[in-house]
Amino acid sequence: MPESMGSLENLEILDISRTGIEELPGGIGRLKKLRHLDASRCRELGGEMPESMGSLENLEILDISETGIEELPGGIGGLRKLRELRAESCENLKGERRESMCNLSSPQHLDFSLRRELQSLPDLPSDLTYLRITCQSCKLPSLSHLTGLKELEVGSCEFLECIQELPSTLLKNSECSQPTGVEESELPQSLNTPFKLEILKVNDCESIEILDVSRFIHLRTLSVDFCWNLLEVRGLDKLKYLESLTVRSCNSVERLKLPKSEGPKVVNVKYCENLVEIQGLDRLEKPSIYRCASIERLDLPKSRSMKILDATECAKLAEIQGVDRLESLERLSISRCASIERLLLPKSRSLKILDAELCINVAEIQGLDRLEFLEELNLYGCTSFERLLLPKSRSLKILDAELCINVAEIQGLDRLEFLEKLNISWCTSIEKLHLPLFLIVLHFLFPRETTVIANLAPIASDGELAEYGGEVLEILNENMISN
Repeated sequence: MPESMGSLENLEILDISRTGIEELPGGIGRLKKLRHLDASRCRELGGEMPESMGSLENLEILDISETGIEELPGGIGGLRKLRELRAESCENLKGERRESMCNLSSPQHLDFSLRRELQSLPDLPSDLTYLRITCQSCKLPSLSHLTGLKELEVGSCEFLECIQELPSTLLKNSECSQPTGVEESELPQSLNTPFKLEILKVNDCESIEILDVSRFIHLRTLSVDFCWNLLEVRGLDKLKYLESLTVRSCNSVERLKLPKSEGPKVVNVKYCENLVEIQGLDRLEKPSIYRCASIERLDLPKSRSMKILDATECAKLAEIQGVDRLESLERLSISRCASIERLLLPKSRSLKILDAELCINVAEIQGLDRLEFLEELNLYGCTSFERLLLPKSRSLKILDAELCINVAEIQGLDRLEFLEKLNISWCTSIEKLHLPLFLIVLHFLFPRETTVIANLAPIASDGELAEYGGEVLEILNENMISN
């Protein structure tokens, strides 16, 4: 870049991202009106940034992500209006320059993530609101003075064992949590004062074994992902303001104890192979449990708040205790839960969607005939059913019973006045079928012995019924005889 660019005195935004620029000119410090400098993904840009950058008095956003920069610009503490500094994946940025950033008056967003060589941080302003960080040491630098921090993301810290001296809590592993013999009241004030952190994300930290969040009393969002050796998330039951919880691919976690208050609205627990128990599910609105291979039972005390229950691909899940008491449940998904044999549905006027796809051992669903407002029913591949008793519903529009190879009878099908789509392909045990009026789409493949009684006015294309104008259907295809 030419030195003469410093004469562009009215320039406010400079975007040189994804270019082959190797060096910033010293004259860049004369761009007094510059508010936004984006040098991200300039992979040839390295070394030190010009000292003159400390004169960019109006700079608000500096993005040097994915560059070869080794040190932050000199005089960065003088950038009084800087509110966002993004240095993601700056693998050569060592952070050795200790020049203070505490003079920054408007800091909001600092991103030091995926910096493999980071050993220390510059002094950070106390009113910083967002910090994203990666390091390769066993402990992060002290963050105890960041009393304004709202969001903290710690990621890809392979050797990190604990985060020390946060304003109100500690992330611990077995080493960091050794008893100190000091009473809680004698701990540093920074550990006892209220801390207003609202979002905490911990990702790819393989060495952390215990995550203690008990003192994050204002926490609203907690996400813990790919922490393979994490044994316990401690203190969840203390987070009365928590709204969203995600625990994913934490294979060593065996139990989760959710908040005692109304509880988070959204809970996602995925790929936790050794999880056997979740306490406090009754206080949730939308729990989602996916591929938790060791969990065998879910306990759901009577709940007026739960609207969606998703327990999918939990191979050992054999019982959902209390699902019949969920008065406000609107959607229930238990697809691919191969150990469930019997399901007792709630006496609910709210349930609209029931998904039991590939529940190969479910032989009975009690209460199905009472669901007056059910709109979708998916029983694809439920090979243990022999008989289906459908509800007299004015709402049921979609019924998928494909590959229910042992179903010999579907009772109540002819009463479904508003059924639009019926899939009974490969239901090879059905001998007689009464179809409803005004069915729009029918997918079928029957043996020769199947008798179908129909009075239809559907529309169709290849593989579906043709239009018969409401007349009695005589022959559907060569594999089917109808009267």
